[in-house]
Amino acid sequence: MHLLRSERSGERICDFVRDFDFRNTDTWVLRSVYDELSKYLGHKGDPFPIHADDRWIEDLDIDEEDMFCDLLPDIAYRARRSLDDTEGNPYCGRVITIRDMVHFLQNQPKLEDVEPSYAGSVR
Repeated sequence: MHLLRSERSGERICDFVRDFDFRNTDTWVLRSVYDELSKYLGHKGDPFPIHADDRWIEDLDIDEEDMFCDLLPDIAYRARRSLDDTEGNPYCGRVITIRDMVHFLQNQPKLEDVEPSYAGSVR
């Protein structure tokens, strides 16, 4: 992780967004994924610059329990996405990279009664 951090010094969310077709991807999802994960992986208040093709386990050392029990619910809520009926999602069971997570959330129903938030945790 230390090597990745130094290689990616100076990268920001705009670098992350360029890895996606942002005209056809919900920007709330992109922002929520980037903000929550870069904060989670950050060091001493400095966010970690994530890439779309980073793998959870191999590259970022995030285990499945942390990903699906701790991070995903916060990311989904912040992105205004429901986690109901995930079995019908074409990415269910196929979330290996951050790109997969974005597509997974993109395919989940929107929560209409939740105001979006970019200012830290919403829970």
